[in-house]
Amino acid sequence: MTDEATLPTPSEIIEIHEEIEESYGLKYTGISAHFSEQTLSNVLSDAEEYDSIHLRAAALLRRLISVHIFEDGNKRTAWTATRLYLDQYGTEPAVREPERVATVLRNIQRFDTEELAKWLSNGEIDGEKLNR
Repeated sequence: MTDEATLPTPSEIIEIHEEIEESYGLKYTGISAHFSEQTLSNVLSDAEEYDSIHLRAAALLRRLISVHIFEDGNKRTAWTATRLYLDQYGTEPAVREPERVATVLRNIQRFDTEELAKWLSNGEIDGEKLNR
């Protein structure tokens, strides 16, 4: 990542993913056959449309998970990329409990970008949506 606070590049996201593959010894590796770096560029373009740090971070998180670019480790890659993005601004996700994070990431489709931005900034999320 650069000195300026910018969204990660497609190459940086792939690098993050490769580190996760190695760290976790993922069985299924690489980019899914029907996706490309262009797909990552589209995800990043979507996130750039937002005008606040947490909205961009939420869009990045949601889109990376939803598009399912990688064979395995999409949630871990998205969470890591989002945390690194926020770190550039000297902030971090408000929620740190691994189980709570995992639950939200598994259910990411139940939340819109604004709800996820709120969760990233203050830890609040609609628990009823998690219990469906």
